[in-house]
Amino acid sequence: MGIKLLKQQFRVDVVIARGASKINLANNVGLTTIQHIVLEDSLSLKSSLKFIEDTKADMIELRPTYYGLKYFKNFKEIRNVPYILSGFIDNEELIYKAKECGVYGITTSLKRLWSIGL
Repeated sequence: MGIKLLKQQFRVDVVIARGASKINLANNVGLTTIQHIVLEDSLSLKSSLKFIEDTKADMIELRPTYYGLKYFKNFKEIRNVPYILSGFIDNEELIYKAKECGVYGITTSLKRLWSIGL
């Protein structure tokens, strides 16, 4: 009910969430969904690789960028959707590495990096 309210009353277009149930509910009412994954340790990596098999997310956000880049191929093999990297993107080199990997987009709070396109 809450997700339908967000879409109809508040005209929300995109939902970013960690859990598969929220992602799938939002997806079922026609919202674009981004699954937010935080790679904290080897256990979170293993569970995240399993999670993405069970969701219908339109995109996946991996953070922090260092581990997102390191394990990007592992994720891409399981779900071939657009990926976003975020967290600690503080130099141009990381953006170029993301581009080489085929990442869809990045997020950074550093305005000086905003003009560098993927």
